Order: sequence, then C-alpha cells, then structure tokens
Amino acid sequence: MQPENHLLVSVLAGSRAYGTSVDTSDTDIRGVYAARLRHMLSPFRKDTHRSGEGDTFFYELSRYISLLCKQNPNLVEILWAHPDDVQAMSGAWRLLVDARHDLLTTEVSSRYRGFAFRSMETLNRRRRELLEGAEPRPLEKAYGYDTKAAAHVIRLLRTCREILDEGVVHVRRPDAAELRAIREGAVSLDDIIQTHRDLDTAVLESLSRTQLPREVDHERVEALVEQMYDMCWRVPHLAAGVLGGGGQGEAGLGAGGQGAGGQGAEGRPTSGEDAGLMDAYNSGRAVVMDLEARGEFTPGVCSIVEIGMMEVIDGKPTGRNFHSFCDPQARVTRATTEIHGLTGKFLRGMSTFGSIVQDLLAFIGDSPLIAHDAASDWSILAHDLSAVGLPPLSRARFLCTQKMAQELYGQRRIGLDNLCALTGADGSVRRRGHTALGDTGLVVACLNVMKDRPGFAEALSRSWLKVQRPNVEPVPVRVQMNGNTASFTDTDGSVHVADVIKPDDYRVVVRKNAVLVVPPGETSPSNPDGPAIITLSSGRLLRIDRGRSEEPAPEQLSPGLS
Repeated sequence: MQPENHLLVSVLAGSRAYGTSVDTSDTDIRGVYAARLRHMLSPFRKDTHRSGEGDTFFYELSRYISLLCKQNPNLVEILWAHPDDVQAMSGAWRLLVDARHDLLTTEVSSRYRGFAFRSMETLNRRRRELLEGAEPRPLEKAYGYDTKAAAHVIRLLRTCREILDEGVVHVRRPDAAELRAIREGAVSLDDIIQTHRDLDTAVLESLSRTQLPREVDHERVEALVEQMYDMCWRVPHLAAGVLGGGGQGEAGLGAGGQGAGGQGAEGRPTSGEDAGLMDAYNSGRAVVMDLEARGEFTPGVCSIVEIGMMEVIDGKPTGRNFHSFCDPQARVTRATTEIHGLTGKFLRGMSTFGSIVQDLLAFIGDSPLIAHDAASDWSILAHDLSAVGLPPLSRARFLCTQKMAQELYGQRRIGLDNLCALTGADGSVRRRGHTALGDTGLVVACLNVMKDRPGFAEALSRSWLKVQRPNVEPVPVRVQMNGNTASFTDTDGSVHVADVIKPDDYRVVVRKNAVLVVPPGETSPSNPDGPAIITLSSGRLLRIDRGRSEEPAPEQLSPGLS
C-alpha cells in the first residue's frame, strides 16, 4: 500500500478538534489520500493506513467516500474539520468540501444514535460488573464510570440533532466546556443516562422534520470522485497547454526555448521582459516545494522523509499537488522529529525516494522551483538524487523566497514563521509541526502578498540561486611573481606566464598553486571575496572571476602563453 501518493487532506481529530482535550489527550490525525491507479487495480489493495503515535488514520479516497455516504461520524468530521485544524488540503479535496452539504443524509440518525446506544450499553454493563466486584479501569476508579465514553455519547447525539436541524456539522463543539465537565466527572452516571434518553427522543423529533435527503445522489458522487482522481492522476505535462502561447520549446515548457520554464545558454534564468524564468511566477507554470529530512546525510542513503509540491500557474495554485512521505530506511534523528513530527516508526513501509522519484521529476517537468531557503532544499534534493544514481537539478532553476523577503523587507534572515507574520499569512498550523505540503501552501500565500509590494520584480530577479563555481583541481606547481607578471611552473617543467591586471589599490597574494587578486580591506586572502584567482589546471591557466569561470582573455592574461 502507498497512501502517500497524493495526500488530499490531513486534519486534527478527536478531543483536540472538539475542544474538549485534557493534558493527557492524544494528538489524533485523520486524513484521506488518492492512491495510484496501480494500487486501485491491485488484488492486494488495503485502503486504510494506520501509523504513528496516538490515533492516526489515512483512508484511501474510494473507501473514504463509501463510508462517508453511510454517514460514519469519524469520516463526516474530516470533511467538516474546523479551518484551524486542517494541516494540509489539496485542490481536489476542495471539490468535496464545496459539495459537503449535499453529502449529508438522514442516515446520520441511525449511525450517530447507534454509536451512542452501544456506548451506553457498555456503560450500563460495566456498572453491573463493578457492582459484582470487577477490577475498575482508570477512569472508573477515578470517577465511578467511563466519563470519556459518556462525553462522547452526549457529543454524538447533540451533533446529530444539529445536522438534522441545520444541515451542518459543528466539529469544534460550542458545548465544549460542558463536555469537559462530564469528562472530569462532574456529572453522575444517572444524569448521563437520563440525558441520553432525552437527546435520543429529540433526535427522533428532528428526524421527523428534517430537510435532508434519505441518500446521496449516487451519480453526482461518482462524477465528483472521478473528477478528484483525474486531478490527482492527470499527467503533469498537460499543464503546459494552459500557459498561453506556443507548445513545448516555444512559449511553453520546452527545455530549449526561452519561454516560461526555459533557461539561458549558461544555465541561468533568461532576462527578457516577458519571457524566461524571471517572470515564470506571474506568467507561466512554476512548482512551489518544501522538504522534510531525517537530519543526517550519509553518502548513498536518502534523507528526504516528506516532500510536497504545489503547481502554480499565472501566480495561482491550480489544485494539482504532489505529496509523498518517504521511508529513508535509516535513522530519523530526534531533533528533526521534534520539528516535523515524523518518526521512523511512522515512515516504515512507506515508499522509498527511489520508487517515487520518476513521478516527482515528471511533476516538476521543466518548470522553475520555488522554495523558502531554496539552497537547503536544493542541497537535500541533490543528495537524494545522487543516492539513487541521478544527477542534481540545476541550481539556476530554484527561486528562494527567503532571499526575496530579505530584499523586500530589508531584514537579514527571515524564516517562514517570520515571513507569515510580515505578510499576514496564517502560520498557526506550524505550531503543531511542520508539514511539507502545509509549508508549501504558506509559501504560496506569502508570495501572493509579496508580489504586490513595490520592488517585487527587482527582488525576484535577485532571488534565483547562483550557479556554483566549477571545482578546479589545482596541480602541484611553483608560482612566482615578477612585477605584474605571474609565472606558473608545471610538474612537467613547462612554464605558463600571465600578466596580472588589477587596480592600483588591489594587492597580489601568492599561494602554493594560485595567485590571488585581493581587494582593499579584504582580511582573509585565503578565501578572497574577489575579484579573481589565477591558477593552473590541466596545463591551462584559468582566471576565476567572482561568480563564474572563464577561459583566459587577452585583457586578463598575456597573449604569449605557452
């Protein structure tokens, strides 16, 4: 089973969602995912996935819809979760949210009343058993009966009556204080029994006058589910057609063109006014991304534990996302688990990065990538690509919203929490832990605020990652300076001569294998800020200027090089 293929929604559930939690309450998570077509056709399919601490369940979409239409209380609550309790939500799930009023039926009466009735039967049976000398359980020992179960009985029946009368589901309870009081033993079991009888009668009265249908519209639900799967399974390259303009290689996503998603000859964003990567966010397809890692980088061992990507076209999310948890098959450090909440136990059995990487690269296509602290995400992604035998993506394709925020707000280092505060985006969900898709959504929200600020275009142009300098492996040579002339004696005895061109106030520092041209005030000439290093590599003199590597030029080196 691969529940992580396309996460549709993840929500806080249970007592923390109801507003009735106590200090000892678990943190319960429920979610829905759309599995791959291969999984749907498999004779070995399993559509409910449980993992992690507490009560954590993910349901495959088709199984979820089946139980939802039967008005299963736990599954109805996922669709009606309070916005503050939604950890991640895809565009496909929003289709279901928009239709949720039409997915409630009179079946709620039998389902909710059935759950409540069975709980009351258990409470009454346990009362008899305790009178006969049975060993009391913790809550029974503290309060005389299972107060937690009693609070659920009252909550279920009140929620059911609200659904029948109002056609809405109040997951976050307006009577939370009263339910907590029941949980803490402030109400006797006899009063609970009487309240149950009264509420059950009231539910039947509401049922007699409700406007809810007896069943869902099957044809509409089937069409809705088909549309949701289509959004999840659609081939990513088809998105190129909505960009406007030509096909691939022209104004679309062609690797060789200078349209949206293209690159210049040197692997950097092109600088046209309306074309190229510089304007991709506002006039083309881009992919906003976030990664969570296990906290250690071992050669040949993957580090990514969660990856989330969101398609953006013309600056707006399309609802097409890529999401996957990944089993790194290695230790997840405690420090990183405290950040993202993902444990090795939770990740065990998930897809490996190697098994999802082709789907990941297909989703990215030729589009630019946007991330907060993009250099870190690029480094993690490059490490894992290398671990599965693939080359890294070009750094020039990555746009960093952290660098952009520094340009726009004049602050040195702005984390995502700080950026949410500056832009007004609601980042409160991060207090419950970082999630890749959740953080991706926050980056999009922040971007859509920043793009309206003065100076955005210039900040955008400064926020692409720089291409790293190529590694030049020095060979053992002897370097001498005579005036402004540097001579490099190679291991074979050949001599290479270069005229060192520099401003008068710059100085020359001779090192073992290189000549450094050091600007005024530079205090660390062994790692100079520029403007140049002159060295010998593979029998050729190279001058490495700040930010790029060049072949010798006549104005830099003497024309009579040997």
